[in-house]
Amino acid sequence: MTGNTRSEHDEQLRQQTILARFGELALRSDDLDEILTEACRLAGEALGTDLAKVVELQKDGTTLLVRAGVGWKPGVVGVATIIAADDTSEGHALRTGEPMISPDISKETRFKYPAFLIEHEVRAVANVIIIGGTGRPPFGIFQVDSREPRLFTDNDTAFLRTYANLLAAAVDRLRAMENKLAEEAKLRSALEKLVVERTHELGRSNAQLDAFAYTVSHDLRAPLRAMEGFARILLDDYAPQLGGKGGGYATRIVAASERMEQLINDLLAYSRLQRYEAALRVVDMTALALKAADEARAEQGRAVTIDVDAPLPPVLAEPVVLGQVLSNLIGNAAKFTKPHSPSLVRVWAERTADRVKLWVEDNGIGIAPEHQLGIFNVFERLHSQDAYPGTGIGLAIVQKGMECMGGSCGVDSTLGKGSRFWIDLETAENSAEWAERTKTGRKQ
Repeated sequence: MTGNTRSEHDEQLRQQTILARFGELALRSDDLDEILTEACRLAGEALGTDLAKVVELQKDGTTLLVRAGVGWKPGVVGVATIIAADDTSEGHALRTGEPMISPDISKETRFKYPAFLIEHEVRAVANVIIIGGTGRPPFGIFQVDSREPRLFTDNDTAFLRTYANLLAAAVDRLRAMENKLAEEAKLRSALEKLVVERTHELGRSNAQLDAFAYTVSHDLRAPLRAMEGFARILLDDYAPQLGGKGGGYATRIVAASERMEQLINDLLAYSRLQRYEAALRVVDMTALALKAADEARAEQGRAVTIDVDAPLPPVLAEPVVLGQVLSNLIGNAAKFTKPHSPSLVRVWAERTADRVKLWVEDNGIGIAPEHQLGIFNVFERLHSQDAYPGTGIGLAIVQKGMECMGGSCGVDSTLGKGSRFWIDLETAENSAEWAERTKTGRKQ
């Protein structure tokens, strides 16, 4: 994967993370001004601009009020208006319903722009419409501005459209609430329903964000699975007609599809950790390490020696996340071995007064010093897919998982001689839960 491709993937992942953060706010807050202002701030953060605004369509159907924004001088937000005439970008967006991009307004011949944009030295503009509820006019327009000429990409535009749809849903929800309140006869039932909905929303917030991430990935999975399915049909039903060369191509399609499926799964796992709040408790590292070792042996399909120095000290962690961390570390140690050499992995721990450091040590190919920090980045790969299969996300999951649990990770390695990866967590032996277990004779 090239540097540009990695950068694009990192940018998309960052935008998806910000969408998830805004989705949480849109579900939680009943303050429309707070939602609109935070939407502007987060969008600016995602796209690297310091100017953004929401302009609200007024009852006359042509005047737009700057309802919320970030980066503007006093006298703009809540005051400035724009007339959505045919020769304005706002009028175009409202009339067509399509995004409007001006990479450089100083060279723009299609539209006129309000004076306050010129005063703020705006050079590039991206507009997306915020739709209204069923049977209602649009709420307004979501705009991101840049003081530098900028060609907004298709990914940027897709991000802004998704963002505007989340805004529209939040506005529609709050408008509906304001109208339940207007009908005094239905006030009691409306309030009771609101309490029930809010209770369910809070309980389902993480599940809804997972569903959002799944929806994003589905557009990738559907064509991928179709491609894999048709390739398998070719291999199963038409192998003689394909011949050796054609069958080889179909086999390569299946293998590539399987790798892409694993990449999507790893991306989703990493995305969940971006917003995961771990509930720490006493965890038996020995059981998790032994399980990860068994999985690594089975996955390699060859002789590999993995010694776990049991028992390992108990730590305060989240068992599912720690299980992912250990699985990636031990799996990598078993995978990145020197050709025609026995694979030896040792898992051991050392403890101080309040911390536990777990080591995963191997005799594999090692890592050059200049790569030892970068390997924890998303999509960082040092070897070809043919040499060592993988997605380049495993160690990023390790680092993000450790951050979620209040821990840290790192590596000591010598190229050609092996690596020692480590994770550091708080010991469980100082916790109230451990004291209660010790009291009742139930340490693990």
